[in-house]
Amino acid sequence: MHKYEEQIYGFIEEINYSDDFEDLNARFGNMINEFGFGQWGCIQISSAKKQIKSPLRRAFGNIPEDWFNHYRDSNFIFDDYAAKMVMDLQKPFWWSEIIDTFPLEDKHIRIFEEAKSFGHDNGFAVPLKFADGSIWSCLLTSDQDTENHEIKDALNLAAQFFARRGMYLKSKAEIVKKDYRLTKRQRQIVELLRHGNTQAECAFLLQISHSTVFNQTNEAKERMNCKTIAELVAEAMIHGEIDL
Repeated sequence: MHKYEEQIYGFIEEINYSDDFEDLNARFGNMINEFGFGQWGCIQISSAKKQIKSPLRRAFGNIPEDWFNHYRDSNFIFDDYAAKMVMDLQKPFWWSEIIDTFPLEDKHIRIFEEAKSFGHDNGFAVPLKFADGSIWSCLLTSDQDTENHEIKDALNLAAQFFARRGMYLKSKAEIVKKDYRLTKRQRQIVELLRHGNTQAECAFLLQISHSTVFNQTNEAKERMNCKTIAELVAEAMIHGEIDL
């Protein structure tokens, strides 16, 4: 990989500072475009229980919607030999290696042929095995039916770091989103508070105890990172928890 070391390690250092998907995708896209790839994406192949995911779940990337939707709606995941290899193998591979090495059935070949009709003449799949037991694939596709085996290790390393940074950003975004989400009861209380009701009046209107209103209001403040009821109402409106 020494021929591409400077380029790959430069990319890895850069993405450590990526704090959003747009920047991460742009940096990864610029790098793999130089190797002839135009589309990429991280896709969950199986759950932690080693069960194939259906419907297919895409985390991030720029795989065209038309092919992704066609693949998912056709349930290709169950007959995709490349997906099977992602589950079985540790090392990355080209689609052409699967086609040339294994005795594929018509249902397997059909998927590769239909991928070509959508402009994906060849693909490079990097298996991703995460600590929770789930298996993902970082898939790069090209409209050229060629492969360069000299770049295999370099692309594998870059894709591994890209995927793991992306999963970090994804989990970070989910934590933030979860922290802001109020329960149905909390939204009811905040909505009443917004209209000038006291906590005692909220309890009467909702037919619940005053202590329940008090506790739910405090928990809502913690979720929205607020200190006062006025701040809570304002933040709930900003984040769409209650109507403007």
